[in-house]
Amino acid sequence: MYRNQGMIQRRGASQSATFVVAASDSLHLGLADYVCDGVDDQVEIQAAIDALPSDGGKVVLLNGTYFLSGSITAPQGSYNISIVGNGDNTVLKATTTDDVFSFIGDAPPNIYSGCDISDLVIDGDNNAPNGIHVKSWQSGTISHIKVFDCTSNAINLESDDYIVGNHHSRILNCRFIGNLILGSDSNDVIVDNILIKNGGMEVGGKYCKISNIIVIHPIAEGIKVTGGYNNLTACEVEYVTDPAGILLYGGHNVVTGAVFRYQDSETSYCIKSIGSKNTIDGANIDGNNGNGGGIEITSQTTVTNSIIMDMGGDGIHVYSGSGAYRNVVISGNYISNAMRGIYGRLRDSLIIGNTIEQNQYPGILVVKDSKNVSIIGNALYGDGLQLVWWPEIYITDTANGIIVANNVIDGNGQAKYGIQEANGCSNNQYKNNYITNVVTTSLFLEGANNMWSEQHSDLFMDVLAASPTAVHSAITGTGAEQEVTTGITNPDVPRNVSITTTDISSPSGNVTITGIDAKGNSITEDIAISAGGTAYGNKAFATVSKITIPDGVTADDTVSVGISDKLGLSNIIYESGDVYKVKKNNADATIGTVNITYGTVDCATISGGDDFTIYYKSNLNVIA
Repeated sequence: MYRNQGMIQRRGASQSATFVVAASDSLHLGLADYVCDGVDDQVEIQAAIDALPSDGGKVVLLNGTYFLSGSITAPQGSYNISIVGNGDNTVLKATTTDDVFSFIGDAPPNIYSGCDISDLVIDGDNNAPNGIHVKSWQSGTISHIKVFDCTSNAINLESDDYIVGNHHSRILNCRFIGNLILGSDSNDVIVDNILIKNGGMEVGGKYCKISNIIVIHPIAEGIKVTGGYNNLTACEVEYVTDPAGILLYGGHNVVTGAVFRYQDSETSYCIKSIGSKNTIDGANIDGNNGNGGGIEITSQTTVTNSIIMDMGGDGIHVYSGSGAYRNVVISGNYISNAMRGIYGRLRDSLIIGNTIEQNQYPGILVVKDSKNVSIIGNALYGDGLQLVWWPEIYITDTANGIIVANNVIDGNGQAKYGIQEANGCSNNQYKNNYITNVVTTSLFLEGANNMWSEQHSDLFMDVLAASPTAVHSAITGTGAEQEVTTGITNPDVPRNVSITTTDISSPSGNVTITGIDAKGNSITEDIAISAGGTAYGNKAFATVSKITIPDGVTADDTVSVGISDKLGLSNIIYESGDVYKVKKNNADATIGTVNITYGTVDCATISGGDDFTIYYKSNLNVIA
């Protein structure tokens, strides 16, 4: 019913452009221009809206509950209309199956512009399909609204057929139980500070800015983006279900700082990017040891600076459909306690600077048909927890043109191999990786034409026979430690040295040799005296700069330093099999004992003037 008609007449719609509506249970009925009776209350609200002048105005809904048997709307072509409640104290309750607010425009001039709805609660009461349903709604604002118990959507910015759209609108500081829909022509929309329970959000338009969205217990996707060129910032999804927490169907979208808690479905991912040229940065994903995966992507997608942990599925999974996915960048992420750290069929892609640890299977798994993938500068630790069988990095099937370089790999006594390559792979490179603490072997490569070592041949010409005094003739002890730096003759080639002593007064202690090895490194070696005999060192000296005689050698005894038969290599070897041929005086010779610790080959017995060529391969990786 209407009330205070005289007040309306005195104000005059054109003077104030504000009308006040009271519910039947409002506390201040005397302030209202229109008073509802608790039945068909949309009639009074509609009368207030219709009474506004053509240039717009405001309808204020006082505290109380309004019972609606139909929709609240405004004439097509309306602009600058505001409908404002009293916060949680203003409740609009639907009693029939009409939308609560329905602003459905069509072609110009029948559009809505600059219209606002704010500060009220919508109770769909399981009757109304939509809390707020708009079309051809531009530059409008929906703010401080609570919506619950609608049968379709809390808010629906529906796309239209007139190429008008719901552009430049804002949805701010709202709480929903249900869905928030931005139709395909909802462009340049700002959505900020929204809490959604038991529903989700769909972004169908372009150039939207979506921020500070929290979705709890989504029915399907937490946030589905079918449009492109949108920015999603600081969005959070809790209790992720199938198919994804954030699902990117469109391309050129940027997701920054997304947070996910509790991943439950085996077939879901916290972020799933089906469209191309999307960017995911700074995601924080805690699966809480659930069943699903972290991030799934396709071609031309970038994933950077994200934390992914405690997943039942893969940390980052490049979609495993037919064919390989191109131009993927995975960089700077931390992945822990997932099924596999990074898994994918890739081409022309980059995996760089990630930290991957304690995953059940390989830390990085590059599969069939992958080509031209660079795996560079990653740190992998203790992966392969499920079985002592998996490597840290696994290149499988027909992958080729893969570069694995500058990675730090620590198997933590769990991973079987540092890097494994399957039969059928070819033309891959493995270099400058640091590999330690694996169960079996650091590199297990079954493919063809791979580069993991360099071929070397060290030539030793006119090698002298072993001699007990070749480096320094007898040095008389003093009973005190003495350093000898004069009278030293360098070995003719890099080789081990010998220490020969007399035994008059039981000499004892270690003789210390200081010099340079075949690789140009400064080295020292302590060789224990064998009284009255000869002791042999293991390290190969190219030069000797100092001989230190211990105080256990008195003036009664002497120490001589000579050369022996172990020749030193100029490059590092990691396995005895790295030395594959020895030629002596240009004839094939038996390969003597190879010492990988000291990088020597025993060529005993050397006769004066012998020539040796030792052929070997030096691993391009560091094996510790």
